[in-house]
Amino acid sequence: MKGLLVTSAQQVLWFEDLGRDNVSLVGGKNASLGEMVRTLENEGVRILPSFATTADAYWRYIEANGLKAAIASALADLAVGAAPLANVGAAIRDAILRGEWPADTAEAIRVAYRELCQRANKADADVAVRSSATAADLSDASFVGQQETYLNIRGEADLLDACRRCCASPFTDRTISYRQVKKFDHMKVALAVASDGLGALRRLKDADAKSAIAGLTASYVDKTEYFVDRLARGLARIAAVFHPNPVIVRMSDFKTNEYANLIGGAEFEPKDENPMLGFRGASRYYSPRYREGFALECRAIRRLREEMGFDNVIVMIPFCRSTREADRVLAVMAENGLRRAEKILEVYVMCEIPSNVILAKAFAERFDGFSIGGNDFTQLTLGVGRDSAELAELFDEQDAAVKWMI
Repeated sequence: MKGLLVTSAQQVLWFEDLGRDNVSLVGGKNASLGEMVRTLENEGVRILPSFATTADAYWRYIEANGLKAAIASALADLAVGAAPLANVGAAIRDAILRGEWPADTAEAIRVAYRELCQRANKADADVAVRSSATAADLSDASFVGQQETYLNIRGEADLLDACRRCCASPFTDRTISYRQVKKFDHMKVALAVASDGLGALRRLKDADAKSAIAGLTASYVDKTEYFVDRLARGLARIAAVFHPNPVIVRMSDFKTNEYANLIGGAEFEPKDENPMLGFRGASRYYSPRYREGFALECRAIRRLREEMGFDNVIVMIPFCRSTREADRVLAVMAENGLRRAEKILEVYVMCEIPSNVILAKAFAERFDGFSIGGNDFTQLTLGVGRDSAELAELFDEQDAAVKWMI
């Protein structure tokens, strides 16, 4: 234990220096973990190194980027009904994500991460980055499950970016609504961020799959870079052929059974009785199960457009069931640096679900264009699974009902 005097002016604190009295500094989750670490270490149990940024670091970020007034103004509009919750939340999160860390705060996080790597005996250790709300004056507040967690974060730059994304957590639609219901002052809730050496909580067990992945990614120090690099290069070949004309890139829309058949996929995919109607398309992008995978897709698109110069690429979101889901996906894209209309980015949506037609005007307010997905449109309009051999003769894209929907 370092034996540091814990004060409100510190920006980074190690778990072994925290206890249950430090909730206002680092949030309930981090304070409780700190108490556990201290207890176990006193009993000789080795714990993976972990540290947390403090509420002071959060407020320095907010103040350094001049965000207080903007946040207060947006929330005031919400309070009087001048703007809907989804718009207010998205605007605040976007403003926070555009900010930059104050130099001293960024350096404090970098120094702590370097020490964590030394303690873990790894050059660039994978860490889990977890949000923990702090509310010094709100003893009856409980923000459990309302903030973000990011796994497999490696390197100083990615860590600072993950911490920035965590700073936007207090302004998700859910957390804003919670504070409104509880009548909590939005500006009295800060955020602490924990970085711990647990890294990825779920590791692949299949030895053959691990060997195959190791072979594929052997030339990449950062294994996630293999995915980003290969995807960006593959898409670049297509974008180059048609440049400067528009090229529409549909984001991933594998079904759970298709993902399960990929290398190592079976260990991680849920079992869907009907994969066509299950965990697919837009619903994966904001889910903890795939959110980090979607972040890699976004990184590849950014590289394609911003580094390779193929700004003729248009992004398209598949199987988007509702406008609420559309808002969530667009927010996650913004968190990953893809903002509609910024750098002439256009975002389309697949029109393949009856709700896309019924609420076409509302979807058009969120997207720049539509592309009709005939197969899904047919199966959802006629209630015929397109993979059903028994019902194959009923699957007809020329059916009058399908034509009417189109």
